[in-house]
Amino acid sequence: MKDMNDMNDVIAFLTMNGFKNTSINSLSNGVCFVILHEDHYSVTGFFDGKEDSTMYSKDLNIYWLIGVLTYYGFIRGDYKTK
Repeated sequence: MKDMNDMNDVIAFLTMNGFKNTSINSLSNGVCFVILHEDHYSVTGFFDGKEDSTMYSKDLNIYWLIGVLTYYGFIRGDYKTK
């Protein structure tokens, strides 16, 4: 399991960029949902013309999450880190 401090860092990053907690380890910015699972992330939103589609990471790589969120326009490319 990922260290809880690391998960808190991911939650802090998402909240700095407009996400709000919807439940434990689940956040939304009104455009998509991000769920922080024990060993991966899932992002549910509008992908490639399909509403409410979900993408899953293979692990807890924050760069995957940032890449998906910026590529699909779920967060701005000039996202906040601090």
